[in-house]
Amino acid sequence: MKRNTQNYTHIEPPVASFVHLSENDSMDLIDELLVNGMVKDALTHTLQSKLRFPNNSGFDRREADIYFTQESYDKALSIYNTINVEKQSPKRLLSYAVKLMNCKKLEDSEKILNQLKTMPSQDISSRAYSILADIAFLRSEYKAMYRWSREAIKRNPFIDSFAEKFFVAVELTNSHHKSIPFYETLLDDNPYSSLMWLHLSKCHSKLGYSIQAKDCMEMVSAIDTLV
Repeated sequence: MKRNTQNYTHIEPPVASFVHLSENDSMDLIDELLVNGMVKDALTHTLQSKLRFPNNSGFDRREADIYFTQESYDKALSIYNTINVEKQSPKRLLSYAVKLMNCKKLEDSEKILNQLKTMPSQDISSRAYSILADIAFLRSEYKAMYRWSREAIKRNPFIDSFAEKFFVAVELTNSHHKSIPFYETLLDDNPYSSLMWLHLSKCHSKLGYSIQAKDCMEMVSAIDTLV
């Protein structure tokens, strides 16, 4: 009897074909699998790639990232601790600190961030302070959150997420009065931030300064019109 093959769908060849891929192609495939939620397949290909390309720490990072998605935090962290590149790159260390924070290893995260907050790069140091503010929030230490978020926005007043985080800290600590001059200083450097004018208006309004609050809101409207 002749078999009918018309209804058969094409199936990709098994994993064996993966061994012919280059380092870059292997990395791209793993990333594509992760984006599509195929975590187990991504881990299989990652472990194979580590054997084929033992000097490429990128595959170690992918393996650790996969363990994080699987909430196997101890496995993930043990791998990160062996990657020398992670210890040399400030951006990688920031990412590592966030991962530590997300798996509730707050003290380990703080150790890294306390080093990074002294970096000469404003981008790195401001983000380190911002993550320290997140850790303080998780601990319900709102005064510390206010202090760290203030340092973050002072170093980089152009990032809206820093401004949002700082205002949350202002609200949680009821620090509206002492924050007004700080906002005014920030606006000297970044006068076209409608978000900071908005937060300044809220501080004035909270204290009953209706005229000042109205003036700030007029600035918000003027800037938004320009945009």
